[in-house]
Amino acid sequence: MVTVTACTSLQADLAAFQASDVDARLNIIWQAHQGVGQALAASLPVALFSQSAQLLFRQFSQIRQDDQRAVLRDILAGADTRFTQAYRRLNINTKLVFWHRLLASQPLHFWCGCGGLNPDYIALLIRLQRMDLQEQLNFLRQALASAAPRLPG
Repeated sequence: MVTVTACTSLQADLAAFQASDVDARLNIIWQAHQGVGQALAASLPVALFSQSAQLLFRQFSQIRQDDQRAVLRDILAGADTRFTQAYRRLNINTKLVFWHRLLASQPLHFWCGCGGLNPDYIALLIRLQRMDLQEQLNFLRQALASAAPRLPG
């Protein structure tokens, strides 16, 4: 019974994540990473040295900081850009490593102002704070796996 409830809750949380606007999703990813960053690095030691994650991160780092948030928005929205296409080709562990490096390298003010006062967004942030480490890792893994959806058309 607990597994079914946890699975249903995760699906509801992921649906709330996907229903949020792109800036809110950036903040949700940042918030989720705040709780699991160290555990994430420890759970993906081999992927941390992935050449594809390093290459994408290096390319991302070379663009102007003013444009970096737009690139992340494009990835989360599934826009047809070279960064989104490269992100889609990564496996889930490499996606986690890319975001881990990114989240650890950006100053706090980069993430401030993302999100809003939408009640669903705030409720999701509260649920994230109440999750245990494994639940947070699972949420982050699934949220990042669902990023860069292919747009219809």
